[in-house]
Amino acid sequence: MDMGRKKMLGIPAGVGIGVGVGVLSLMAGAMILAWLMAGEQVQESALGMGAMVILALSTAVGCLAAWGAVGRNRLAMTGATMGGIFLVLILGGLAFGGVEGGVGTTLATIGIGGGISWIPAWIWGKGGAKRRKIRPYR
Repeated sequence: MDMGRKKMLGIPAGVGIGVGVGVLSLMAGAMILAWLMAGEQVQESALGMGAMVILALSTAVGCLAAWGAVGRNRLAMTGATMGGIFLVLILGGLAFGGVEGGVGTTLATIGIGGGISWIPAWIWGKGGAKRRKIRPYR
């Protein structure tokens, strides 16, 4: 038995975990924003920007959760998780009255969230050139 290796999940399970975590963090952020607006600590004019920030951060959290579950294929995991979150938002919008004008803004914000999730990989990740050393021929 190899006790030192950690068993990683497959890509579909990782995408499911990432989408679930992203949607749950989106709902939590929306509840916090609604609570702040009900207590009149945030003005109604800040609702649009607040919603975009919450969407970007929840997408980044979902992508990072998917990376942690799978441990490989970060680009595929980011794209599939962003697509899953977008699909959940569009299907929810269609179920509750239709999607009118926010599709482009939602796609851009989800893309920004996916880009935010790459920041830890860029700072602490191993690049291809750093990972292996090229030995000179002797």
